[in-house]
Amino acid sequence: MNNSRVKKMVAELLRSVPVNEIEVLRVLAARDMIKLADNRLVQAAYSYGNLSSFWKSQDYLDSRFEISVDNFFMSRNHEDLLDIINWCRILWVCDSDSRAHFRSTSSENMR
Repeated sequence: MNNSRVKKMVAELLRSVPVNEIEVLRVLAARDMIKLADNRLVQAAYSYGNLSSFWKSQDYLDSRFEISVDNFFMSRNHEDLLDIINWCRILWVCDSDSRAHFRSTSSENMR
């Protein structure tokens, strides 16, 4: 999935959140969402095996991530958001691509 597609999806997501859902987001703090995502990983590990069993290949991860994003935009099911979080976390831990790195870009994007 290319970077511009992800940026467009995030922008669409932010534009589409109704005001009443913003109140729900305040109640459901980020740490609570992370706890739910943690629980999903524990449940998946119990059902399917350890983390390495989720990492079949970069293409597999990309396709599962894309499926989760597409499912969310079609259904607005917040469970898919938890899946997206967890696919990102698996990629963070398992990415062996030689280009993988962390560099803060937030100040660059503000210019």
